[in-house]
Amino acid sequence: MAEGKSIGCSPPLGPLAVNRPSDPTTAAAGRLTRWFQATPLPRMIWLARQGYLGIARPFRLGVRTIVVDDQERVLLVRHSYRPGWHLPGGGVKKWETAPDAAIREVLEEGGVAIAALEGPLGVYANFRIGYCDHVVLYAARDWQTTPTHSLEIAERRFFPLRACPDDASTPTKRRLAEYRGVVPWDTHW
Repeated sequence: MAEGKSIGCSPPLGPLAVNRPSDPTTAAAGRLTRWFQATPLPRMIWLARQGYLGIARPFRLGVRTIVVDDQERVLLVRHSYRPGWHLPGGGVKKWETAPDAAIREVLEEGGVAIAALEGPLGVYANFRIGYCDHVVLYAARDWQTTPTHSLEIAERRFFPLRACPDDASTPTKRRLAEYRGVVPWDTHW
């Protein structure tokens, strides 16, 4: 656990260093990832998927996790298809529990293997995106980093829990303020 927490961000806070071996396959995947993130393709795919899901699955369940290290920094991710920093998370798959989805999503997006999940801290309704979306929020302080590679994630980084980046999403800022006890818990994402 200790070695996992120390690779976060060194001053100045930088990206989480994961999966950088000199293997030619990994190098090719890195080039593909850079190309994929530099084109409008990820955003177009995401918008098309959102439209499809709004019709095919009008009710969705998702998870997000507040991952905090021993220096009171929180893990945030920047997606390749939408702007801003977000808590790692995503949709709950068929036959999957919400806690299992939270653990899987943090591993896929954040490169973090959770040993103990706290919560749920809350269940939030999100009606702003055109359909009925509910998000279950968890927290994790016991974890280890693990190598990961994802076309979905442009960057992962630890930020001070009390100093959220300016371009973090509004819901991310609100959840972190709730977690710190600065504002009361809400029911809407």
